[in-house]
Amino acid sequence: MLNSSIRRIRRAFTLVELLVVIGIIALLIAILLPALSAARNQATKVQCLSNLRQMGMGFMMYVGNNKQTYPQPHTDSHILPANAANEALWFNALDPYLAKNEKNFTNTSASNRNYNLYKQDPVYFSLGEDTALNGGNGSRTFKMNTYFGDPTSLSTGTPYWTRAGKVHEASRTVLMFDAISADCAKVLPILANDSFAPAFDGDEQYVGIRHSRNKSANVLFADGHASEIQQPITLYTSSSGKSSFFTWYYEYQGSTAALRAATTAAREPNESLIWNFRRS
Repeated sequence: MLNSSIRRIRRAFTLVELLVVIGIIALLIAILLPALSAARNQATKVQCLSNLRQMGMGFMMYVGNNKQTYPQPHTDSHILPANAANEALWFNALDPYLAKNEKNFTNTSASNRNYNLYKQDPVYFSLGEDTALNGGNGSRTFKMNTYFGDPTSLSTGTPYWTRAGKVHEASRTVLMFDAISADCAKVLPILANDSFAPAFDGDEQYVGIRHSRNKSANVLFADGHASEIQQPITLYTSSSGKSSFFTWYYEYQGSTAALRAATTAAREPNESLIWNFRRS
């Protein structure tokens, strides 16, 4: 009887042994969590690049079927009738080439858009549907380069349509990119009135630096290829003067219109991408 009790006692873990096991498990978790986080971030970046490449295929097919002309980066109110302006917006115009569930775009209502996930950076999952968040800014996680339209046409009444032949350095000209969206207003509510989130178009001030530990962004170029780009980043100060955050390096000098230097020698050393490809 005594020997049986001793055997039962010997089979139990001591407190020290339990603490050692718990310590080993905690150590393994500490080692594995960063690796799992890195793998998750890498998967997010790869999914984002895949989405941009799908969009690139859509752009190429659209251009091929529309006299080598790109869709509009924004909804120009001077394109009439109103449903034509809505259909010309890239967010809607690419659907026939990439989506199976087309809708009839008869007005500018957000309910007449397809919020397919291939149009989004995966950060979109944390923002919710476009119509339900921040006044309808949740789906602007990708933006089209505003210079493919005419930023002044909204006031002058002269829509600008870019032809593929006008883009001379397509492999370096930004067509679409990771963009500041409702995530900006969600993380930094003071920026909600800075006009970053609501637009479907934008320039380098609108780039959302989300990948590789907030050091890079994914970019789709006019030749259809997409890649991860790291640029020098700088501090952006809100127009309200109440907050700052790291933003994409602004390539252009001065506060006037962003007209790119006409020659390579005159460009800034960090001008690795082309935004305003039209010469003044």
